[in-house]
Amino acid sequence: MKVLCTLLCCLILIPSTAIPSREPRADENIKYGLVHAWAEKLGIELWHVGDFITRRKLVQDSFKQAQVVPRSGQKIADEMAKEILYLMESRISAVKLH
Repeated sequence: MKVLCTLLCCLILIPSTAIPSREPRADENIKYGLVHAWAEKLGIELWHVGDFITRRKLVQDSFKQAQVVPRSGQKIADEMAKEILYLMESRISAVKLH
């Protein structure tokens, strides 16, 4: 939770326009190991924030009791056709009343 607050504060309080952009100097070296470590840490933190917000474990556990039940495709299509027919009839009757 602390990480989430810190991340949100950084994203809200430091907009990208507040950080001056500049051209890198020729003698400036990028420490790829450091950038990689930061990226890894940020990725892990974002993964944990996502887990916390979406309650991934709770959702996965709720589907453990799920079962696949075979259904007739023709029956599904017939039910959909009936629902569409009812919808269209109700729209037609609404137009006729006005």
